[in-house]
Amino acid sequence: MFHESESKQVHPDPTFTSIRKSKILVIDDSLLMRKLLIDQLPSDRFDVYEAEDGETGLAKAKEIDPDLIVLDHVMPGMDGHEVFQALREQLQFANTPIIVMSGRYDEVVQKFGSPLGQYDFLPKQASHDRLQDRLNAVLPMTVSESHVEAETTSVNVAVRDIAAVMAHLGQLENRLVEESNENQASAYFSTPQNNLRSQLPLILITAAISAVVAIFFYNFTGTPLEQRTAIAKNNKALTPQSTLKGIAALGRLEPQGEITKLSAPNSLEGSRIEQLFVKEGDVVKAGQIVATLDSQTSRLAAWRQAQSKILTAKAELVKVKAGAKSGDIDAQKANVIRLNAELNGGVATQEAEIARIQADLRNAQAENDRYQKLYAEGGISKSESDSKRLRLETVQNQLSAAQASLGRLVETVKAQQKEAESTLNSVSEVRPVDIQVAESEVQAAILSAEKAKADLDLTYIRSPIDGIILDTHVRAGEVVGTQGIASIGRTDRMYVTAEVYETDIGKVRIGQPVSVSSDALPYKLKGQVSEVGLQVKKQGIFDVNPLTNTDYKVVEVKVRLEPLSSRKVAGFSNLQVQTVIQTNS
Repeated sequence: MFHESESKQVHPDPTFTSIRKSKILVIDDSLLMRKLLIDQLPSDRFDVYEAEDGETGLAKAKEIDPDLIVLDHVMPGMDGHEVFQALREQLQFANTPIIVMSGRYDEVVQKFGSPLGQYDFLPKQASHDRLQDRLNAVLPMTVSESHVEAETTSVNVAVRDIAAVMAHLGQLENRLVEESNENQASAYFSTPQNNLRSQLPLILITAAISAVVAIFFYNFTGTPLEQRTAIAKNNKALTPQSTLKGIAALGRLEPQGEITKLSAPNSLEGSRIEQLFVKEGDVVKAGQIVATLDSQTSRLAAWRQAQSKILTAKAELVKVKAGAKSGDIDAQKANVIRLNAELNGGVATQEAEIARIQADLRNAQAENDRYQKLYAEGGISKSESDSKRLRLETVQNQLSAAQASLGRLVETVKAQQKEAESTLNSVSEVRPVDIQVAESEVQAAILSAEKAKADLDLTYIRSPIDGIILDTHVRAGEVVGTQGIASIGRTDRMYVTAEVYETDIGKVRIGQPVSVSSDALPYKLKGQVSEVGLQVKKQGIFDVNPLTNTDYKVVEVKVRLEPLSSRKVAGFSNLQVQTVIQTNS
């Protein structure tokens, strides 16, 4: 009578959800942006699909018929504007809400025109609140089609039930009316029981209508109390809740203190490796020799030579302080005595020679006088007179020569005596200035040796820190290039250097939790902000998309990974990662 079996078939299950998930299609060539959007969209409200380019996005849109499309402006191949036009040309997507994402609003307006209902704009790196606001504005909650169909079927069944009840009530009323007419003749015999019987049709009709209304209300609401409670809980879950808000940024993994590039000192002829003592993965200590240069041999010899010069200079200083040797002094004294004796002996000999010549001169003078007298008297010839005069002159000349030789001898020997005495004085005296000169020469030799040692030390390449050899860039015999000799890092504590956009840096605080992920890692890393940079720089880490804007201004933020996360990625230095700093504001 009441189609009970049919009604039971259309009653929804108590676990049925009255609000279906909205389907969102994200078309963006950046894997990072797709992941960030997916992470910010609650899975209990949205089914999110993704496409990496325009062609794939169009095909995916036809397949799933999304309730909302999030479209990147700059993409390789079909750009965002071309995809937008292709969607709007299809009747299926003529009214589908589309959110265009870009870092430059003016470029979007220039290409797409003013939004004004055609599309909605959302800047890249928008906050979680702004994203939710845009979604709530363009995407109202959608009722499930299956639930609508169930509700419609339930109402139709209720209407059929009401019609059947009304038909039965009509038949009942007719019978009651007939019975009432038959009993009118005996109306005067009426009793209270008969009056109650006459009112029975009205009572039955009222009761039937109440039952029908109850059935209709039950079928129209579609669920008993338990299901209404479940729906209320589901609607509450769909209400925007207080969620963690974050700032997304690209970053790279680095050891503590960043990666140390170990290199060789600059040299005009270049630095060539003679020996390399480490390999990738070796653990090194601060000060440990990693390699030696080929100039080590020559600089070692130069240092040894400088050391010997120090010894020579010091010995000379001792010699100067001690003065000349006693043998040298005695020899010089003997030289002075010899010169004195030579002078005395030479003078005596020359004086004896002069005395002899003077005696000979007197004899020659006497003979010359006698012969000249005889010549004057005519007793001898002129030749005999001239011979005696000539001999006199000869002896006179000999005397003059002997006297001159004596003078020269005296002068020469006296000069030699003076020189010998000066030499004796010089070797016997230790002057303070000589000591100062000798000490200066010692100091100069020491400085030369220190420089030679410093040059030698430059040929030994030592590790400046405790760490692990991450990579070697040269082999023995090769010239050190711009990459250096080796890369060293302290991988026992790993950090992430994240590049945060300058517009978001004001929300970053030391100690905020950070989530780190990468396509190369099957797990997420955890850490905390440990340092916020003080300088705005040009972006140095870029997305894989070659058309991505590379002119952003960023501030570097250091993230210290938790010990467990740090150990997991100890071998992934320089790996590009995606970070989300949870600001909660």
